[in-house]
Amino acid sequence: MDKRKALWVEIASFSKRKYKIAIVFILLGLTGLILPVIPGLLLLGVGIFILKPEWFEVLRKKFSLKR
Repeated sequence: MDKRKALWVEIASFSKRKYKIAIVFILLGLTGLILPVIPGLLLLGVGIFILKPEWFEVLRKKFSLKR
């Protein structure tokens, strides 16, 4: 039973870290939209991809080039 509980705690801590990393990327991306040195759109895309991959797919389809 301890292994199962330890696994659950490990999964929960990974999820919390994932959200923290995504928020950092999104904040850096927003900063990058103002400052020309930081690639803002790229960092926003990475943050959205980490946070919600299905949102990234919608955005990718919306902004893809039509041939």
